[in-house]
Amino acid sequence: MGNTKGTQMSNIRGRFTLQQIDQHASHDPQACHCNVRFTAVTAGKQDCESWSKWTPSGELTMTITNPAAMEHLAVGKDYFLDLSPVET
Repeated sequence: MGNTKGTQMSNIRGRFTLQQIDQHASHDPQACHCNVRFTAVTAGKQDCESWSKWTPSGELTMTITNPAAMEHLAVGKDYFLDLSPVET
């Protein structure tokens, strides 16, 4: 990663494809308990070529318990992952 002291990180945007949704049983039928897995899109899309040159692979897994959030996710669809530093 090199010495980044004195440099300011700009926002990073990566394109990820939702590969998998695993739904887990819950005692509450209204509850949502899903594990989702995304992998980085690294070729074939112009909007990912510059970042993927320096980050040639990536994977993100999350557990989501919000049913409203799950309504917006579909396996095979691409999503942007935006990273920006937290100012403290």
